[in-house]
Amino acid sequence: MAFVGMLLGGSLSAQALVDDLEDDLWTGFTHFHLGDHATAGYSTAYAKSCTRTYHVAISGWTVRDFGSAFGYAYFPTRKSPVTELRLSLLYDRLEDTVGSIWDAHAAGVSLDLFDGGLRSVGSVRYLTDYAGSRNGGRCAPTTSDVVLDTSAGMGSWTSIGRNPAADFPAAPWAAAEVVRISIGFLCAAGLTGASYSLYFDDFLLDTGAGDSDGDGLRDLEEEARIYSAKVSSGAGPRALGPGQSVGIDVAVPPASGAFASAAVELEIDHPQVDDLSVELRLSSDQGSRSSLLWDPGLQVRGASIQSPSDGSAVHGIVEVVGRAWRPHAIVHAHVDRLSIAVTEADSTGAFRLAWNSDDWAEGPHRLFLIAQAHEGGEFAVRTSRETTVIVDRTPPELQVLSPQKGNPLSGVVLISAVASDGQGIATVEVWIDGARVDSRDGDSFVFPYDTLDLSNDVHTFQVRARDVAGNEAVRTFTARVTNNANVPPPVCPPRCNTTGAASTGNLPPMVPGIPTRVLPLPSGDRLETSEGFRVPWQPAVIFTGTGVHLILDAVRSRKLADSDGLLGSDLSLADFEAATSWQVVVDNHGGAVGQESGPRLVRFSVDGATSDRTIQTDPLDFDTDDDGLPDGLELAPGGTASPSDPMDVDTDDDGLLDGAERLTYRSDPTLTDTDGDTLSDLSEVTARELRIVIDRVPVVRVVTTSPVSSDTDSDGIRDDGEWKGAALFGFATDPSNADTDRDGLADLDEFQGLNRRPTNPLLSDTDSDGVVDGLDLSPTEYWAPEWKTTFEPGLVRFTQRFHALGVQAVSATTWTYNIADDSCVYLSDHTAEATRSSDESTANILATINRVLVQGGELDFTATGAENLGRESGGSATSVYGACDFFHPRQYRFEYWQFSRAADVDFLNTGQVSIRDDAGELFYHTSLDVPVRVAKPQSIDIQVSVHPDADRGDERVVPALVYSLVRGSEFLVTPPFYRNLAVGTPLDDHSYQFRLRIPKAVATAENVTLLHGVPTAKLVLMPMWLTTSPGGTIRSALDAARLRVAATISRVQESAEALIARLAIGLEALVTALPASIASYASGRYVFGSSVIYVYHLGDAFDAEAPASVDAVYLLGDSPEEVATFQETIHWSPADAWVRESRDGFGVFLKVLKIVRSGISSTSQIIATMLSPVLSVPSSGSEQITFGRTSFVITKLTSIETGQPYYVIGATSVETVKIRVPHPEIPGVMLTEVRTIERGL
Repeated sequence: MAFVGMLLGGSLSAQALVDDLEDDLWTGFTHFHLGDHATAGYSTAYAKSCTRTYHVAISGWTVRDFGSAFGYAYFPTRKSPVTELRLSLLYDRLEDTVGSIWDAHAAGVSLDLFDGGLRSVGSVRYLTDYAGSRNGGRCAPTTSDVVLDTSAGMGSWTSIGRNPAADFPAAPWAAAEVVRISIGFLCAAGLTGASYSLYFDDFLLDTGAGDSDGDGLRDLEEEARIYSAKVSSGAGPRALGPGQSVGIDVAVPPASGAFASAAVELEIDHPQVDDLSVELRLSSDQGSRSSLLWDPGLQVRGASIQSPSDGSAVHGIVEVVGRAWRPHAIVHAHVDRLSIAVTEADSTGAFRLAWNSDDWAEGPHRLFLIAQAHEGGEFAVRTSRETTVIVDRTPPELQVLSPQKGNPLSGVVLISAVASDGQGIATVEVWIDGARVDSRDGDSFVFPYDTLDLSNDVHTFQVRARDVAGNEAVRTFTARVTNNANVPPPVCPPRCNTTGAASTGNLPPMVPGIPTRVLPLPSGDRLETSEGFRVPWQPAVIFTGTGVHLILDAVRSRKLADSDGLLGSDLSLADFEAATSWQVVVDNHGGAVGQESGPRLVRFSVDGATSDRTIQTDPLDFDTDDDGLPDGLELAPGGTASPSDPMDVDTDDDGLLDGAERLTYRSDPTLTDTDGDTLSDLSEVTARELRIVIDRVPVVRVVTTSPVSSDTDSDGIRDDGEWKGAALFGFATDPSNADTDRDGLADLDEFQGLNRRPTNPLLSDTDSDGVVDGLDLSPTEYWAPEWKTTFEPGLVRFTQRFHALGVQAVSATTWTYNIADDSCVYLSDHTAEATRSSDESTANILATINRVLVQGGELDFTATGAENLGRESGGSATSVYGACDFFHPRQYRFEYWQFSRAADVDFLNTGQVSIRDDAGELFYHTSLDVPVRVAKPQSIDIQVSVHPDADRGDERVVPALVYSLVRGSEFLVTPPFYRNLAVGTPLDDHSYQFRLRIPKAVATAENVTLLHGVPTAKLVLMPMWLTTSPGGTIRSALDAARLRVAATISRVQESAEALIARLAIGLEALVTALPASIASYASGRYVFGSSVIYVYHLGDAFDAEAPASVDAVYLLGDSPEEVATFQETIHWSPADAWVRESRDGFGVFLKVLKIVRSGISSTSQIIATMLSPVLSVPSSGSEQITFGRTSFVITKLTSIETGQPYYVIGATSVETVKIRVPHPEIPGVMLTEVRTIERGL
């Protein structure tokens, strides 16, 4: 036997696409001028690596035509070039039996580039096969195409690996947000007698970042790479006689990271495999866990429900399909312990029966079977495992966002919808004119569709949302398609390209990084490790000539139907992460005819009281009392478990069969209250209604709790305490949900006030300020500042540049005509009395401006000061009056300088004023007193919520607070000592957080007043919207009447420091060598241990040569932002040899918050502890960063391929981050729900 443990390399930030064609990613497109005899869709005819490929075919034309056929998919590139494109291609027909000068085709790959609005910005093509027409070379490649050599021949696969950025360097990659990949026949003409067919598979795409998350692995390999480990038992074949059990123990190395799957492989020689069963038992420091994995003859279960599956949602008539362990067994179906139907199984034990679920209330119900049959001359009874089914008759909520009603459609359009359902959305489909064109089963329901596939006419569009129960919601609209008329393919000359294959962007084959490695283990077992691009196993039951070969999925979902004896597992991946050893137990339930065992005395302990009972079991019936638990497991349950009575179906008389307790609920059949929470095991597993009021809305939840955990939801409150909460706390909470109101705080945390103050566990927003308690910095206080639309005198201050034109006299002289020599001669000087220079002094500028303001009726603003910026330009000039000749003897000459002088003039308002934006909307402001710590860098965190109707925030529009700090309240005479702008960071739906910085340099005693003995300043706030546009940033008024302030918190930052080290340095040894307080060291170079460290205090002169010659740089400053900003100014040499942080704790927290709100599961990117005993992956310890209740552990690892170290963030636990989800009880209502990252990031 063996096991396989998988670690998948998926990365949240990696930009790569890997598709093995097993999922429905590609959409077919066929568009021709006259008819459509083409197909594009998934096929199983040629399976290269898995079960499906994509097939594009053109055939069947009897008239001449032109068009194209291909499969296409969209991928976000976010302005990055595509640097890696890989696929496998196979042609099986390229025939044309009816010749024509029009006959032409071009097949290959097209990359169509679009901006964020799906407007085309360019296109590039790879042609893998073509034939130009004889009438102008139509469909032949042009000089902008790249022609590839795919000469493997018909029916053979060809692997293509290209770097499009290298092949098409002039393509507008930086302008593209999205690429559409089209593969197939991009151009076809003629077509009479044509028969074209191709297949493609194994598609991979990577963008220009290569290693966008900086973890040492290329994005494409990271998305495709799989790490596996396999332990083979060293024990030889084991004999398995009738009625016997064999356990094979395998010691496994500890696993960590993204442990994604596990399997058991066995080879069994046995003539009657239906007599066998396989169970997997795991041992760890926390105890043991087990699950039955294979039971083909129902020897353990007796009866099984194959449909509906566990956890499925149903409505209407439900067909219950199952199998009993004996032919012609009588099967009773029960829902919530009420009989719903009786039927007889056929000769194979199979049966079907109908259940009308419409007779049952919506919500979860328990379905189970009781089968009765003759066995060994007696009438035996068996009970199946319970299956939870959820009756759901409510259709999903569905809204079509685009296109807008009445808008004509052309080219590529986005059909966008929002769908939600309490039980989950199964699929959302788009139908056009009665035909399904696309579907999605994920979280995003955005469908790009090329309307060229439609005629220019009015078409009927439908969006259909179907939930997992089969309920459907439909939205229908009509739209007119208006595309340009089809034209034949253009002729090729003079831009033909028939030079053959290109080599510029050719890529080498993609191969796994390391070969399989084998290591003998001390236990005698053997460990193998490997890497690849495919999961190296698939669940299988293979019957051999002598028995069976099994590959069993150890974590098989219980939602999958039982088949070939394969069962849903009760184990989770968390069980395997903690497991230290595995034991595979194979039971042979067949037996030889023998004598009945004699009676014997066995001591039992029931609820702590011991009793001796006489036991006599039937050797021909493995479950004498028919309680669903084999006699052997009753008397010898293993470990410290107490034996149960094999002749009593309910040993502890608690209302639950012993088999159901031990196998289904994991409770103790000898204890009526296994977990000691005063709730009996029966009451815990029986669904009960919990009636509570959440967010002032009455809700009813159907709740069950765990009989083996006194605190089922691990919120710190025992189950009985939550059920009895009305008496203990004044209200009950949900014992099955740690966060009853889904606000991000566990119920006990709310009682105890973990987030600053005690909050209400039944109100997601205790203070009704628009920010949920889990994110609210002040969850019990509602801040109501007085917002004003008029600004008090002195609050509006601004500076404007003025240009004063000046004149300065040089001379004023009189000249006269001299008749003797016919000349003009100087007569006299009148400069003093005949000239006057202008006054462009700052005082005169201020006086002039204020005079003009008053004369113009502007009485609310005045100019208060001006800075003389000096003369900007000037020159001399001369004016002459009189001819100075015989008829006009006098001449008057004036010389002067003319110039422009600049001045920056300060203005303030002297009266109450209003300010409006370009749209005429009023700006608001408010003021409040805030404490200021003198001589400390500090900040003020402000949280606000905006009414949904007034929230304009999106990718281009963000809220901002313009803020200023003033000493006291005399705004007219005291100017602000600090002014800045803070941009809001989204917290949740319609809520934002702002951080207002107060530098150390302005936090002085001169700038504050004492209020009740506390240094205080007046904070003035003006909210606004900032819109990014091509012409710059536009400021718009934010309606503060639609704004609520949730919290205002002052923070003081004592100091900040950061260690930036080379990747090759052992960080643990370096940190150990550092002194306890490095802040006392002056800026300079020091040797600590074996490393040279450059210590630098921000503000000192920085040695720019230090990063090139030292092992690490230690930065010390006043705030994390100051340190992070300074890092960006340093030239790190070389840049990829250093690991550094550029965010403070708040920034890291918000980054993870956004990751979790996106609903994407995070995974580790490299194996760690699991393979370290084999590959000696060094680890230099971990460093933990915390923000509130959020913690991050940064670990240094080493790349298996290159041997180079790099850093990953792992062991991430986020308890207070939120996403919006549909309310489970109230249709159409959205809730904010907590999400926890369960894997390393």
